[in-house]
Amino acid sequence: MNALARGVPVAWPHDGSTREKGSGQTVASIYKREGLLMMPTHAQFPDGSISTEGGIMEMLTRMRDGRFKVAAHLLAGGWGDEFRGYHMKDGEIVKLNDDLMSATRMAVMARRYGKPVNVNGARYAKIINPPVGRRTPRGDIHPWSGQWESYE
Repeated sequence: MNALARGVPVAWPHDGSTREKGSGQTVASIYKREGLLMMPTHAQFPDGSISTEGGIMEMLTRMRDGRFKVAAHLLAGGWGDEFRGYHMKDGEIVKLNDDLMSATRMAVMARRYGKPVNVNGARYAKIINPPVGRRTPRGDIHPWSGQWESYE
């Protein structure tokens, strides 16, 4: 990560302070030792909560409002696959193969600490609104499956 964006603040999950089985060190301390600029505390909402569903709902709301956009190549690739694969079972989000979604949630929860940075002069990819949760003449697009839901 330092090769891409040295000095960029790194948000980390609440379990980043849990000791790693192999070394006995916390993930956060390992990242810090490697020179990453770790945020002082794990990612959380302003009220201190860390709800998975709250984070996903925040992402969906921002997508619908046009305040959260995803680079086209990510939407067509792994990020989009994970997003479309999210679903609920027995009233809870199934957290399976969701590493990119978890990282995105961390960023959304910690966005109030964000600041613009120069990322090694990198050109930015085409950014688009994900076609999810939008109202269209045919109906709504379901936010997690990407399938059409008719108004009828």
